[in-house]
Amino acid sequence: MVKTNSLYFRFTGLTFLAIFFTAILIIFSYIYINKRNFWENQTSILQEIANSLKESIKYYLPLDKKNEIKNLFKSYIDIANIENIVLIKCNNKKILISAQKINNPEDILFCKKNKIIKHEDHFHYKISFKIKIPQKNLLEDIIFKRSGSNIKEEKYCLCFILSSQKIFSQLWKPIITSIIIAIIITCILTIISIFTVNKISAPLKKVTEQINAISRGNIEEIEPELLESEIEEIKELANAFNKMVEALKNKEIEVRKEIEGYINELEKKNNELKKALKSLKESQEQLIQTEKLAGLGFISAGIAHEINNPLQVINGYCEILLAKETDQNKIKNLKRIQESVNRIKKITESLGEYTRKENNFKKVNLREVVDKAIETVKFSEKIKNIAFDINVDPNIKIIGKPTELQQVFINLFLNSVQAMEGEGKICVEAKNSKKEKLVYIYIKDTGPGIPSEHRKYIFDPFFTTKSPGEGTGLGLNIVYRIIMKHKGFIRVLDNDPGATFEIILKTV
Repeated sequence: MVKTNSLYFRFTGLTFLAIFFTAILIIFSYIYINKRNFWENQTSILQEIANSLKESIKYYLPLDKKNEIKNLFKSYIDIANIENIVLIKCNNKKILISAQKINNPEDILFCKKNKIIKHEDHFHYKISFKIKIPQKNLLEDIIFKRSGSNIKEEKYCLCFILSSQKIFSQLWKPIITSIIIAIIITCILTIISIFTVNKISAPLKKVTEQINAISRGNIEEIEPELLESEIEEIKELANAFNKMVEALKNKEIEVRKEIEGYINELEKKNNELKKALKSLKESQEQLIQTEKLAGLGFISAGIAHEINNPLQVINGYCEILLAKETDQNKIKNLKRIQESVNRIKKITESLGEYTRKENNFKKVNLREVVDKAIETVKFSEKIKNIAFDINVDPNIKIIGKPTELQQVFINLFLNSVQAMEGEGKICVEAKNSKKEKLVYIYIKDTGPGIPSEHRKYIFDPFFTTKSPGEGTGLGLNIVYRIIMKHKGFIRVLDNDPGATFEIILKTV
């Protein structure tokens, strides 16, 4: 099989294209010249016939000898592809004489003058001339060319109707013959070029095969017949190839000796490298585990210090107020505060469990998790001017820990509230893909958004753009770890204005 990028294919293709386009150019030039000459000759012949007929018409028509004119017209039928000749009086558009029967007289009356025009299945050629006609048939006035009041000059048209079939036969027969001859010549030249290219490329193919053999380790000199090639360049290539083969054989011996020494040295280095790699992996795993535990310990200590103490105070005051309060609505609100405090305590207690496998996952209603997270954050004074738009199907269920999932939404909501400075809108939308068994959750806000240069760091622990004392930089890191723990995915999407977080979790 010939490859399209081979020298043989390209050379043959270029040769064929050169022959083909040259033949096309010659054919079109011939067609153009032949058509132009044909129509020029046809027009010239019709003009001469018209000049001859005009003299006869000027003599016979004043004598009212229409039959003689008609017979004269018939004598020119089949000359220069003429099928019919018609004499027309121009002032009233009336056909006076016709050599043959006319099917469509209107086509003749309104055709253009002094130009061969195609009309349906015929060609028309029309010329005009003037004749002096006596009023009272004064023959002597005409013969002696006397002028008088009884003689007037009238305009007539002579129209030739030409056979399109005969014209096309005369026009295209030599053209078709020339095309056939050109095709035959093109085929012959193409075969000759293919043969020539093959004769040139065959030695190159043998040289290529020899080089491939060398690449497989079979170093041999080139075939003797290439050294005696008729093409001087091929002979030079073969001699250069043999010199290269001889140099390669000498180089091979030297390289083998060097390789044997390198192999022994590489075996020693390889064993040393394996030991070093094993030690490095052990050190790396130990370092990662140490950093993880240190970071989690720091996070747990920070959260215990920042959250648990205020929660104990809140819970203590709730107990005191519950003991004194008699208003049922206030009692209900105080109990709700205690429930939220207990929920936060569970979250802080679960922070130390990030590195351990969880076996107590269960079915969780996504809408309930979102609603409880909103209910929790609404106790903050900063949430008063925040509107929530929730579009979550209440039938979507996922596998996870409700408390941790609530913490995800609480942290994201609080992050949005701080970005919007306590005034704006938070939208939560969930799209359930039953086919993939995944739910896509989008949390959007109307804040200033997250700059692109910060997006790759926002889930890192202690990364924050807030002022000192306003945040520890742990909220989004906790969110990220909880989502990873649930074998999900979280990322920041482009959104203008505001920020959009996408969470992907598995559904039941």
